[in-house]
Amino acid sequence: MQLPNRPNLGTLPPGNAHAASAPSTRAFHLALVALTLVAAGLRLFLLDGQSLWYDEGVTAEITQRTLANLTRWTYADIQPPLYYYVVALWGRLAGWSEWSLRFPSVFFGVLLPPLLAALTCRVAHRRSAGIIAALLAAAHPLLVYYSQEARMYSMLTVLAVALAYYVLSRRGNRLPAPGYWAGYVLLATAAAYTHYFAFFYIAALGIVFLLDLLFFRPLPSPIPSTPEAAPPEHATAPAPSVRGRIGAFVLANLTVLLLFAPWLSALFGQLSTDASYWEGEFKLDEAMRHVANRFTSGETMPEAHATLLLWGFGGVTGVAILVLLFGGYQRRRALLIGLLWLLLPVAGILGLALLVPKFNARYAMIALPGLLLLWSASLAQIFPAPHTARRTLFSVVRLVTGTLLTLFLVGVFTLANYNWYSDPAYTKAEWRELSAFIRARVEAKHAEAKDAPAKDATDQLWGATDQVVLVSGHAWPVWNYYAPDLPPLRLPDLEILDVNAILDFATTAHPLRQQLQGKDDVWLVQWQEDIVDPMQIVPLQLEIAGTERPVRNEFWHIGLAHYTDIQANAVLVEPTGISPVSANFAHQIYLLDSTVAENGDLLLFWQLHPAAEAPPADLRITAQLSTEQGLLYHRMEDRRPAGFEYPVFRWQQDQITLGRIPAAAWAGPGALPGTYRLRVGVYDIDGDLSGLDILGESGQPLGKHAIMDIQLPVPTIGPRAAATDDARVAFAELAPDLWLEVAIDTEQAEPGQAIPTELHWYADAPPPADFDLHLRWRVRESDAILGEQTVAITPLPGPEWPTGEMLRSLQQWRPPLNLPPDDYWLEIGTTLDAGAYIRVPMRILGSTRRYTAPAYTTAIERTFAQQLHLLGVIELLDFTPRAGGQVALTLVWRAAGAITDDYTVSVQWLGADNRPATQADLSLPGGSSNWLSGQVELQSVFVDVPTTPGTYRLVAAVYNPNAPDLPRLLTQKGEDLVQLAELTVIE
Repeated sequence: MQLPNRPNLGTLPPGNAHAASAPSTRAFHLALVALTLVAAGLRLFLLDGQSLWYDEGVTAEITQRTLANLTRWTYADIQPPLYYYVVALWGRLAGWSEWSLRFPSVFFGVLLPPLLAALTCRVAHRRSAGIIAALLAAAHPLLVYYSQEARMYSMLTVLAVALAYYVLSRRGNRLPAPGYWAGYVLLATAAAYTHYFAFFYIAALGIVFLLDLLFFRPLPSPIPSTPEAAPPEHATAPAPSVRGRIGAFVLANLTVLLLFAPWLSALFGQLSTDASYWEGEFKLDEAMRHVANRFTSGETMPEAHATLLLWGFGGVTGVAILVLLFGGYQRRRALLIGLLWLLLPVAGILGLALLVPKFNARYAMIALPGLLLLWSASLAQIFPAPHTARRTLFSVVRLVTGTLLTLFLVGVFTLANYNWYSDPAYTKAEWRELSAFIRARVEAKHAEAKDAPAKDATDQLWGATDQVVLVSGHAWPVWNYYAPDLPPLRLPDLEILDVNAILDFATTAHPLRQQLQGKDDVWLVQWQEDIVDPMQIVPLQLEIAGTERPVRNEFWHIGLAHYTDIQANAVLVEPTGISPVSANFAHQIYLLDSTVAENGDLLLFWQLHPAAEAPPADLRITAQLSTEQGLLYHRMEDRRPAGFEYPVFRWQQDQITLGRIPAAAWAGPGALPGTYRLRVGVYDIDGDLSGLDILGESGQPLGKHAIMDIQLPVPTIGPRAAATDDARVAFAELAPDLWLEVAIDTEQAEPGQAIPTELHWYADAPPPADFDLHLRWRVRESDAILGEQTVAITPLPGPEWPTGEMLRSLQQWRPPLNLPPDDYWLEIGTTLDAGAYIRVPMRILGSTRRYTAPAYTTAIERTFAQQLHLLGVIELLDFTPRAGGQVALTLVWRAAGAITDDYTVSVQWLGADNRPATQADLSLPGGSSNWLSGQVELQSVFVDVPTTPGTYRLVAAVYNPNAPDLPRLLTQKGEDLVQLAELTVIE
């Protein structure tokens, strides 16, 4: 069936037709020239104002190679070579300055506004739409940003628009000439050789072509003077024409694929072997938000602001869709083209990222012109035609609406561009500034020594005593661009990032020992170190081998450290591996060893257990620090064993993994130097939060904490400790230049009850190191002093006191046993000044301690370590428990003397093999160190009954949970446990 004629969408209507009525051809061309000049100005402004960053350094490095070498390098990289060929040709003509390297991107960026304007005119049939498209393309911050970067994204976007112009600006009903498809093949092949993701765009453009051909086909007929004269939309063109066009299009794309065939193996090889990203869960919603933010506000708007502005951009886009959807034939065609161009490439790129989780919003930039086309076509429809003779209210509303929407878009673009030029937060990595800083220091050093180094054939500046260590080693292209005369030691020695090439002791020891021989100064340059050196092995090795000197200058996105007095042979080859003292956490990971660095940082050495699941769980560690007296000093915030950037599921088998915990994190701010006891536990964040069991050689559980005695060599520096809401805080000067805060978390106590107290010390000058605390109990009503005592204080640093910093210590004291109930002032002073005290209010209660044992049914009569006497069990134990149930016991204890520690009781069901079938571990009530001689305590214990029927022994053991290896207390008969009963478990 023959269809009625449709308007020719490849040409603008002649004469005074509405679609071409304004602006005039001359005004249109002038506006286009002006906007192109604006685009050039924005892209050339401060073009070399910032340093090249890593990706641009790669461009600079490989484009200076021979054509064959360049091709080989890109064959193994994640981008094809065409862009590099262009820059290589340009660089050989114009040089290799930063300005010159970035100029090709500027060139393509300046081409984009007029090219997009021409395309938009063809699609929207309005020159005003073309002008708006040019305006948006000239000012869009994402396009400006990547037009000033020596990468391929600007070139790729221009090729995409040129390709769309070829496909969508069809004329007449005849088959296009061979030259038409030759141009298409040339552009599509160029795009594919510019970036692999061009194939997603080509596929999307193919869908656009087919839908446009089927539903919006132009026919060779007279063109109606107005869009309203267009015939109905329900018809199809002659089948041969459709088949011919589809056949030609398919043939053209097969030709593109054939021309790209030499690079297909590189493409699929990268999909299977690319190790420049971490495998893991891809967050689709987060990626979509990033694309939306970049397509609207660019790279230079704060993320929170860009996300908020999405509401405005969403409103503009919604209006655009409605305007085009409910318009005529031409509008709906523009809507179809814009939406498919925008959505299909993004969907394809995100779909690939779900399989290969490597993604950056700039990868989808090829789809951005579709959004600009959508906005431009709709805004041109909103604005009333300038030739309208009479202004109506509706035309005024359209004018105001179009103006506001356009101002919103251009206003946000302008703000983002202003940020790019003026806000230091968007500074690229400062390789230029950093290399110049190091070079100046090296030159100054040799000038002072009057020993300027003789430059060899490679024109190297370095003498025999200077060395740069570059982490990550794959950053060498940008370093080499700025400092070819300062050759670095690259760790790891890779050309392309490999997230599996994690630095450890084995991979750093040999190159560091070899390269640092005879060196006096080492400059450590760190970039992306969180990926290749997440354990911070290299800084640790350099700290061990030398002395770190402060570097006052900071460089954006790059870390710099300086080390002197290097002893290369001191570099640690490898710490101790698995040994009998290693803590085996549930056959998942080993804690091999621990040590404290000179600056107080805690170093924990870990290794995966050979039987660990692959991949292991995302484990966390918990730790708490106690004083030698057993007082809790600090609870560390839970963290991953080797740091946030190196979770356990990324550890390498047989690799010794370092966890470095800053001193203020594990010891707390203001910690005093001295000996402490640290308890370290491990738990699975998605499993049992009570923690993994430490297993003995035969698999028996040894508790949930590895306990170690460690020495803090220096005080930690940190913020002033804040008192809790329920703490009473006093502050006073107890001696010249010595100030003290006291924090006690209780308002009342019994005589003899231990009162833990935190003391915050502050000194304007180093105080004497040797003094004690003096305590007085003063009745508040009568002002009478009823008790005094001197308490030895935790040693303070003395002359090494960090002036102006707060330090804290823990003390524990007990009200005298003969202190009658009343309201008191606890007065705390020092032996340095008998007249200076801090007063803390305290109420002394009557004693509630029990000294008479209640009646008990089962007598045990065993004494542990001459301190704890287990009198017996109140309940009758000659009963028959059921499997899988639970029994309740009440143990009766008496303090046989002074008790030094807070002990834990373990009640276990022992089977025939003398191994625990079930057990329950509980601390003695109230803390056994608080018990007075002769005091009686009752302890309720609930313990699960074994699930397997049989005869079991119900036993109790006492151990010190705060001592390494959880030593058990022995009875007077040398037993490490006592039997409570022998019971038969039934079904």
